[in-house]
Amino acid sequence: MTSVTSALVPLIAGDNWGSSLTVEGYSTDQKADVHSMYNTIGGGYFGKLGIPLIAGREFSDRDTLAGPKVTVVNEQFVKHFFGGRNPIGRKIIEGRGNVVPNVEIVGVVKDSHYSGVKQTPPRVFYTPWRQSENVGTMTFYVRTALPTDQVIPQIRSVMKSLDSDLPVENLRTFEEQVRINIRSDQMVLQLSAAFAVLATVLAMLGLYGVMAYSVTRRTREIGIRIVLGAQRGSIRSMVMREVFFILGIGLVVGIPGAIVLARLAQEQLYGVKSFDGGVVAGSVLALALAALMAGYLPARRATRIESMVALRHE
Repeated sequence: MTSVTSALVPLIAGDNWGSSLTVEGYSTDQKADVHSMYNTIGGGYFGKLGIPLIAGREFSDRDTLAGPKVTVVNEQFVKHFFGGRNPIGRKIIEGRGNVVPNVEIVGVVKDSHYSGVKQTPPRVFYTPWRQSENVGTMTFYVRTALPTDQVIPQIRSVMKSLDSDLPVENLRTFEEQVRINIRSDQMVLQLSAAFAVLATVLAMLGLYGVMAYSVTRRTREIGIRIVLGAQRGSIRSMVMREVFFILGIGLVVGIPGAIVLARLAQEQLYGVKSFDGGVVAGSVLALALAALMAGYLPARRATRIESMVALRHE
C-alpha cells in the first residue's frame, strides 16, 4: 500500500450531504442561496486522490479539536460565495441566524465529482475528521500497486488486528464504484443500442420494400424501353441511379440530423462518444446494401422477362 486516506461521504456513490452556511462577507438575506455540500476527510486527502490544491494548504495531523477550526473549499464554493476572490483567511460556520463564523478557510482545491460522474461538480467545503466530535462511519481509500484479489485480504487482516469488532463493508475498487454509479445509464444505453439496431433493420426492410415495389410498378415501362431498343444493362443502370439518388437525399438529411441529436445527448453519456464514425459508416453501408438489393434485384427480374409479357404487365 502506497497511501491511505478517508472521507465521511463516499465519492461517486450517489450520496448528497449538504448544509446551510453563514459566510463572512456574504449576504445574510434569508432568501440568499447559502447551501453547500460538505465532506469530512482525512489528512492528505486531496493529494492522494489527485485533486489539485490551488491555494493555501491541505489538512494535517495538527488539525484536531484542540486547534483552530479550519476548512478547505472548492472552486465552485469560491465562485458563489466570494465572486472568485481569494477566500483564504475568511470564515464560515454551519447554520444561519444568530451564529458567528469561526471556521477559517485555509485552502482552495479544484472542483471534482461528488455524488455522480455525470453530475456538475457542486460547491463543497471540507473539514478534517479530527475536528469532528462524532464520526459514525468512514470510507477509506487505499492506493496500491497490488492486484485487487491480493490487497483486499490484507485490508481485512489489518482492520481485524486494529479492532476485530470493527465492520469492514463494501470493499471495491474505484473503477467498480464508477461502474455501479452509472449502472442504470449503462442499461439505458444498451436498450438504446438494441432499439437503434432494430430501427436500422426496419429502415433497411422499409427501404427494400418501397424501392422494390417502385421498380416492379415500372415493369411495363421497362418493357416499352426494351422494345424501343434500350439495352438491358442501361435500364438496370438507370434504375440504380434513381435508387441511389433517393438514398443520397435520405443520407444528406439523416446524417447531420443524427449528429445534432447525438451532441444534444452528449452530457447524458459517460465514457462513450456521442458520435462514432464506425457506427455511422456501418449504418450507411447497411442502408446502401439494402438500396442496392432493392433496386438491382427487381430491375434484373423485370429486364429478363419477355418484352410482350412486360408490356402486358399491370
